Amino acid sequence: MNALLIDSLLRHWKPLAAGVLAIAALVWFNHAAEQRGALAERQIWQARAARAAAAAIAQAQTRTAQREAALVAASERARRYADARKPIAQEVIRYVQSPAAATACPDAVGVHIGQASIDAANAAVAAAR
Repeated sequence: MNALLIDSLLRHWKPLAAGVLAIAALVWFNHAAEQRGALAERQIWQARAARAAAAAIAQAQTRTAQREAALVAASERARRYADARKPIAQEVIRYVQSPAAATACPDAVGVHIGQASIDAANAAVAAAR
């Protein structure tokens, strides 16, 4: 049996060697193709991740700009309110320091100051909108 097998191998060694070589080449080419495919897939994934990161950065910058604009607007409104309240506050201080403030019932000046403060606050709110 061994002699027949050895004799068969000696007679047909070239086609067998060619077959083994062809199988090895196919395995190697398949492995190389898989590596190229994995590399291409990795590059696609990295490109998607880079685009997503760029979009996230742009969105964060937009939100930061909107937040800063809102803070600037709020600061401007607060300054306008403070400017509108300042004369009223000075008028209230003058009224409180006057002898008319010692009475329990506010006089005409006190009523005028209260109405002026309400009107100024309403005007400031309307101007801020």
